[in-house]
Amino acid sequence: RMNEKNLRPCPFCGGEAELKKGNVCLDDCFRVVCTKCRVRTVPVLIDHQKMTYNGLDESTRLTEEQAAEVARTKWNARADNV
Repeated sequence: RMNEKNLRPCPFCGGEAELKKGNVCLDDCFRVVCTKCRVRTVPVLIDHQKMTYNGLDESTRLTEEQAAEVARTKWNARADNV
């Protein structure tokens, strides 16, 4: 398993969370998945460029480490953190 440091338990079932690389369609992404109920974050893409009206936006390119951290942050976001 990949690094699960600082992942909160699942907000739905309390299960353990796991950081995963890739999914069914994409190898170049990270997501966090509950090992019990399988709820998950949306995939965070690695090294993809976002199209803007001016063309490709290089500032949106993420390294593997950055994409993994974004996935962790999305998972750990809770209403009680506000």
